[in-house]
Amino acid sequence: MQELVYRYISLFLQTVTATVNPKPVITITNPEIACLPDLIDLTSTAVTAGSTTGLTFTYWTDVLLTVSYSTPASATNGLYYIKGTTPEGCSAISTIFAQSYPKPDVTSTNTSTICSSTSPNVILTASESSTYAWTVGTITGGITGASAGSGTTIDEPLSNPVNLTPGTVEYIVTPTSTTSACVGAPYTITVTVSPVSLPSSLSIVASQDTVFEGDNVAFEATAINGGPAPIYQWMVNGVRVPQSLTAPEKYFNDMLNNNDVVTCSLSSVESCITGSIVISNAITMTVKPHTFNLTLANDFQVSDRILEFDIFLLDTPPDFVFELDMLQMGIKVNPGIYNGGTITASIVSNSSELNSYQNPGILFFMSADNYIGVLARMFPGAGNGTIISTTAT
Repeated sequence: MQELVYRYISLFLQTVTATVNPKPVITITNPEIACLPDLIDLTSTAVTAGSTTGLTFTYWTDVLLTVSYSTPASATNGLYYIKGTTPEGCSAISTIFAQSYPKPDVTSTNTSTICSSTSPNVILTASESSTYAWTVGTITGGITGASAGSGTTIDEPLSNPVNLTPGTVEYIVTPTSTTSACVGAPYTITVTVSPVSLPSSLSIVASQDTVFEGDNVAFEATAINGGPAPIYQWMVNGVRVPQSLTAPEKYFNDMLNNNDVVTCSLSSVESCITGSIVISNAITMTVKPHTFNLTLANDFQVSDRILEFDIFLLDTPPDFVFELDMLQMGIKVNPGIYNGGTITASIVSNSSELNSYQNPGILFFMSADNYIGVLARMFPGAGNGTIISTTAT
């Protein structure tokens, strides 16, 4: 009898429930442009608005997400990666570019000086390509013509109608970058408006206009509306002459001729006058030559060998100062009986203002006449003299 053995294999089935979560979606809205010193805030809800709700965001600087970014709330310029993770652990990655732009700074000169009824013509420039708008700030001195505006040049006539002193206008300029629309700080440009002055004038005077040859004459110029550093040019008979660099308003000449005409021109550096170059009045010089007449008078024979006399300078004022430089004394005698005697001369004490003289030489006159002769070289003041001869019997 064969026994049959049956083996039963039982299969037990278990039901497993698998939940598949959807992949999250990250929607990135690029942030508005930031103007330095402001930076981009990558954590702003506006940046990830529209993304799957409930995501936790982390920020990275590389595509493999190995280098986390620690300051996403103040991101500097660059490309960043945002990872959004659901509570279940599902995640998605997106990129965002952060860009902050510099604000423009006005670089135009902040001052300008013009004459009344002219325009400042201030050309506006900035550190970035910009457009410009301006308003009018403080006005002093009653200046008129200033108004608000826009453009690249402040170009409007300004007037100083009543004052004798300069007035000012402030233009407050605001630049806006054409690249980023960043608005720069207001910048003040001050325009000084000077009144128009009367024409310059120049007059000259001379220490004296009637002199002798060799006398030094001093001329001096006086300018009106010449400015802080007027330029003088002296002329004799219309020809420019060398002059002082330290005191150009003064001129000295000891070589003038009769009828020389001295004038001076003025080039004014004053900014707002109706005429910048003027010519002075003319001074015509009278220069007398040194042709003086000497005469001997009051001769008196003190003894048989001494003759005393006075020397007079004719045709000169009583106060004219002169100096006798040399006297030559001699006696005209008959050569046949000349015995070779010695002639001497001296100045009588206290007879004049002379301080010194040269010892006179002996002069022989080849004539039968008997009289004393005097040759005198005279120096008036510090000039050059001429030799003059006169005699007394």
